[in-house]
Amino acid sequence: MAAEKIFYDLMPDHSVSVYMFGEWDFFSSYNGLVAYLNSNGIYYKLINITNTTLDERLEIMGIQP
Repeated sequence: MAAEKIFYDLMPDHSVSVYMFGEWDFFSSYNGLVAYLNSNGIYYKLINITNTTLDERLEIMGIQP
């Protein structure tokens, strides 16, 4: 079973913008994100896209512009 790729962007207020399961979501903290993933039994790989440009993010995420 392949790990679900979870892309996250840390915000200045320590909240987290997250791209998972094909859509964007929001968590109030990184720890909240990890707790959510663990409590739902999701096998995941976290990929940090903080401080990347749009082009870099698209490449990292495997999305063609």
